[in-house]
Amino acid sequence: MSSSASASAQDTAPTYLDRHPAFLPLLIAGIFALVGAGLLPYDYYVFLRCVLTITAVFIVVHAIRSERLGWLALGIPIFILWAPAAWVILPRAAWEVLDVVVAGLVILAGVLIPAPKGATTDGKSVTRWQWWKVALLVYGIGAFACSVTVYSTGSGNPDCIVQYDRAGSYCE
Repeated sequence: MSSSASASAQDTAPTYLDRHPAFLPLLIAGIFALVGAGLLPYDYYVFLRCVLTITAVFIVVHAIRSERLGWLALGIPIFILWAPAAWVILPRAAWEVLDVVVAGLVILAGVLIPAPKGATTDGKSVTRWQWWKVALLVYGIGAFACSVTVYSTGSGNPDCIVQYDRAGSYCE
């Protein structure tokens, strides 16, 4: 094989992110979840709810596209538990454990969910999986929907002093 042919083959070799397109966004989401196991201001947990809800949708999209439907068993429960509108109430200690467990599982999903198999023509993928476009779309729409949900559920009382706990909020 000539040196130009081997250089051309190296240029077209798929990168790790081409083979596992969900890895980078899920690694970042996993880190956010791991940080959530600490004692942080309540606003971080509202942010984390949004991140993990959007991440659940991202996992579901990748699982379906990759035909790895077993990962739906991770995405759907994350969506249900962390959805800002659902307000699942658990003690702080339970949330801390769940944050650590979900962090590990989300990162594992990023490592194990492969890119979908696409038909090839002349060695080029017809359905190129552009992970950054999917991530931008899912996280962008999710961030907008989450901000609307979180900010529209306030008490409406400007004189209200809101006390926060990991389990929810109330007005004194």
